[in-house]
Amino acid sequence: MKIKLSKRFLSGFVALIMVLSLLPTSVFAFEADNAAKTITVTDEADTVNEIQEAINYINEQEDKTGWTINIESGTYNRFVVVNELDGLTIQAAEDADVTVETLNGEALEGFTFGGGAPDMGGIQLLHANDVTLRGLNIVVVDNAANKTSHMSAGISNHSQMIEFADNFTIEDCHFTGTNDMSGQGNGNVAISIGSFESFTITNCTFEGFEEAIRGQSDNANVSNAVIDGNQFINCNFAVHEYAGESDASSQGTYSFTNNTVTGTPELYNKAYFEDLYQDANRVECNGYTIVIENNTFTNAIVGLVNLEDNNGSYEDVYEDGANNTFGDNTFVVSGSKVSGQIEMHANYVAPEDSNGYWKWTGKENLEGGGNPSDAAERVQEAIDKANAEGSKTLTFGVDNPDDFLLTFTWFKDAVYWVSGDKTSYPGLEKWIVLENGTEVEADTAAAGDEVDFKLESNVPQDLLNYLEPDPADPPQVAVNAIEPNSGTYPLTFHDNMDEAFENPTNFVVKVGDTELTEDQYTLVTAGLTDGCDFEVTVDLAALYEAGLISEDDLGVTPVTVTYTATLKEGTTAGDYYNTAWVSYPNSETEQDKVKVETFKIDVFKYDQADEKGLAGAEFALYDETAIDQDGNLIEGATPVLEGIVSGEDGHVVIDGLDAGKYALVETKAPDNYVKSDTPLMLTIEAGIEPNVVNVKFANSKIPHTGGMGTTLFTIGGVVLLAAAGTLFVVSRRKQQHS
Repeated sequence: MKIKLSKRFLSGFVALIMVLSLLPTSVFAFEADNAAKTITVTDEADTVNEIQEAINYINEQEDKTGWTINIESGTYNRFVVVNELDGLTIQAAEDADVTVETLNGEALEGFTFGGGAPDMGGIQLLHANDVTLRGLNIVVVDNAANKTSHMSAGISNHSQMIEFADNFTIEDCHFTGTNDMSGQGNGNVAISIGSFESFTITNCTFEGFEEAIRGQSDNANVSNAVIDGNQFINCNFAVHEYAGESDASSQGTYSFTNNTVTGTPELYNKAYFEDLYQDANRVECNGYTIVIENNTFTNAIVGLVNLEDNNGSYEDVYEDGANNTFGDNTFVVSGSKVSGQIEMHANYVAPEDSNGYWKWTGKENLEGGGNPSDAAERVQEAIDKANAEGSKTLTFGVDNPDDFLLTFTWFKDAVYWVSGDKTSYPGLEKWIVLENGTEVEADTAAAGDEVDFKLESNVPQDLLNYLEPDPADPPQVAVNAIEPNSGTYPLTFHDNMDEAFENPTNFVVKVGDTELTEDQYTLVTAGLTDGCDFEVTVDLAALYEAGLISEDDLGVTPVTVTYTATLKEGTTAGDYYNTAWVSYPNSETEQDKVKVETFKIDVFKYDQADEKGLAGAEFALYDETAIDQDGNLIEGATPVLEGIVSGEDGHVVIDGLDAGKYALVETKAPDNYVKSDTPLMLTIEAGIEPNVVNVKFANSKIPHTGGMGTTLFTIGGVVLLAAAGTLFVVSRRKQQHS
């Protein structure tokens, strides 16, 4: 009998093993399905590197190719795609939020770098081809402290070996940098590309990088490189690519299409493409073809170097068929290097239909022929000449090979094209500044809220006429008007706030990015006779003499005043305007104004049987965040306002509200009526007139007991939300006086 039991046990055990062998294999923080070649990775707190464990597992299999790693939501460490894992896909699982931290100084346990494969500090693709990374949030944590080489990056295919990861794809990823733009080589790079034949980077977003995509592809045999549909925001370089054909007979295509490149007025974002069309022995090879089409550039530079003989020049970027859109402060530099990596002859060309002028940025770390010590002076002379002639082209060294200047790339950016006219006289624009820094002409607020305002004028070219000459002219008879050559140029901001506002505070006065001290401007808040609440005066001539303003600021640099004011408690629904203007020697600007709206809700509580108004209904008003996804009030939620009681006519007005979404909750029904337990959702939108939302809220009486028994029922509030009036049409904003 014992023997029979043992056989049964053995048979059952074998069957169990067979069943288990068919199930997904669980290894630490992931589950693997070998038959489907898929792995699902989860974020396990006790696991050092979940993604790397999954990669290592694949590397132990006999068939290493064509695997997919799906990653569940969480924050993960960087990883290395090792040799021979061709066709590997690493992607966020459906609806997962996956963050991978790179360049954070974390070591990869169980993985040794060296032998031509140095540690780059981020995600590395070694000698595996056709790898896809999809849907990941790549965070470059602290580049300056943790970079391991000049090729350190969030993702890299560098190996410093003949073999390299080719034909990789990076799509639907979001890259976040440190916004460190301190200069060449600090490691603030999203993607670093070494040798390649093809790659695709598509539908990705890059924010805050010194170099979003850096190509160091001296020996690349370019077949098909694609950078398509990406957003590059506030980077020093969107792309910084130099590639050279090691095979003189080959010629590939490098496509930069359907991208959005956005910089700032202080730091233009550059898309730079250089063809190293000579091999290591300086033998000319076929260059690659650059395609730049259907892109949108704002505060941006397109750089093309050594491409004019190889199907690439500024004409190709500007031609109608390219369909590129050029926003403010955008231009093309096309140049050629006459020898080595330093000397450059360059043409700066602004769009033909643009209106603007050339500006010297002040950077002086330039190199060039002749006497490099006078590089800044030569740049300024060329700019002055081009601006005087109204030329959209600026040339350095093209006609004279011995007279070159390296004014572009490697973070020099000596010259910018600035859209718009230099202004001869001050202008004035007033704004409301939102929490995210956006400047708008109209906003909404609730009674008691603080509102941030901004007044913006400019340093005018007219200032030169009021600087005191040296030596000074003989004394003149004093007159009321400020005379030219007087040595003073008062620029005064006048601000007239609506009576609904009070307590203007937190004044900050700036010229450009320089904040003035209290002794460098005058603030007057009392005794004014022009109806204003305050005036701020800046003597531009004094700032010029003190070196806080230079000739480069004339006509372009803003002068700003920001402050905060409070919309008074008890302010009722309406539109409230703040008006401002600027006065300057012998003249003043037109007035400019901004609008702040506040609103009310008129609730009508009535008997649903005869629509008679009901007194004594009590309500509480909540922010929309107090309501859960099922439409119920969250326990413990704090109301915006409570103790709201309907009057004898059934009406109650809730006044002084900001725009937004609210929930009206009945807390007590009128006597002998059923209370509604369903929150009523309300939306107040900016622009409604006369700033009121009307609400009808019905109740039913408590039912009586009948002969057939008691029938109990509850009828929820019936709501009719009517947004009266039409959208207020905001007056067209006047143009700044030029």
